[in-house]
Amino acid sequence: MTKVKIIVYNNKAGGFPDPPDKLLEYIKWLQSIVAQIPAEYRDNAVCDLEADTQYGLGILVIEIYYHRPETASETGERLAKEERRQIDIKQSELAELHRLQQKYPD
Repeated sequence: MTKVKIIVYNNKAGGFPDPPDKLLEYIKWLQSIVAQIPAEYRDNAVCDLEADTQYGLGILVIEIYYHRPETASETGERLAKEERRQIDIKQSELAELHRLQQKYPD
């Protein structure tokens, strides 16, 4: 079964507020993030911390996410996208084959 990564918070992605500096406010903020995760996925939720640079300054990237099973709709979309990708690859390869056959006839 394919899993979907659901990002609940990522301070580098944009659109997310920075966490508060004060500890008690930070705890409340983190609890509000956890509350956004469905109860059945909280036990396996991940808080990934990574050092990075942005505009020449060191930053801590915080990403909080969980995985859930793909819905039937998402499965259909993924399979359709993969099928389109395979068709595009085949068309590109056939065009290249035709070009090479024209360039190097028997």
